[in-house]
Amino acid sequence: MKDFPVNLETLTLLQRLHLINFLYENTQMHYTAEHLVDVTPDGLFQRMVVEKKGSWCFGQNSLFLGMIQGLGFRAYSGGARVNMNMDAETPPQYTPLSHMIIFVQPTTESNVTYLVDTGFGGSNPTRPILLSDASDYVVIGSTPTEEHRLTRGTRDDSTLELQPNSPQATNIEWRLEVRHNKPNPQASTDKSDLMSSSSFWRILYAFSENEFFPADIESESFVVSTRPVGLFNAKVICLKNFWLSRDEMLASGGTPAHGTQSIPVAERYMGRITLEGREIKRHIGSQTERVATVRTEDERVKALREIFGLVIAESDVIHIQGRKAAI
Repeated sequence: MKDFPVNLETLTLLQRLHLINFLYENTQMHYTAEHLVDVTPDGLFQRMVVEKKGSWCFGQNSLFLGMIQGLGFRAYSGGARVNMNMDAETPPQYTPLSHMIIFVQPTTESNVTYLVDTGFGGSNPTRPILLSDASDYVVIGSTPTEEHRLTRGTRDDSTLELQPNSPQATNIEWRLEVRHNKPNPQASTDKSDLMSSSSFWRILYAFSENEFFPADIESESFVVSTRPVGLFNAKVICLKNFWLSRDEMLASGGTPAHGTQSIPVAERYMGRITLEGREIKRHIGSQTERVATVRTEDERVKALREIFGLVIAESDVIHIQGRKAAI
């Protein structure tokens, strides 16, 4: 491991490969007697590596954090408040600290820090994002139709009166924002204006740079597992990322520069196939296609196995009966 390249390029490859290889899902919350998502190191290794199943943010990012720390990266975890308001034009509505993120300093002898996230599900960042609120710093998401950026500010409901530029200010927060663009039908394929930018950026979540620890992560995961409200309680969720073909990349506004050669991991675009409740959909760029609607629990378990590769034991299906997420 002495010559392992600990740098931003390696971190980018690891994040993208993690997103492709691990499912984002909450089935452990519904199809087990305990109805809890195990985010302990041993539990995550068994479930995600040995059994090839998935987890949600606390599990995904805990596994990734442990892996990159073991490879020599300086990294630590943090917590975020998710914006539940889907309307970009109205004020955000934040959850409690219900999401885990990672901070990484990939450059030797430098404290330049990047946000890394492998566990947000839909609109998940697909590469590290520098902690910078420069107005021109925008990072491509799964395809050119999706962009991420960071902004900074104070919460309107904060009781602290310090000004944002005060050295003692503790009410400053970072915000991860996403913008979804659509193909420009007026543009020809040899122009650079293939994407028509939306004017609306939506906040995905807000966070500070404070460190979170294993006890915080396990506590947060337990609370989300047991809360009687919220998306995870109401629905079975599963998401699988996949690489787009060259033709799909071109249709999504891409311009692959490698001809017939293999496209490097850092330059590939991703699609997503999702199960949310009863609906299974395939997402490529700005296009969404309904794949199937499951009508029974048996159909959903079969779809999880055949489409996502996630096997639910027959004996475990009984545990979802009577729950809000059951069919």
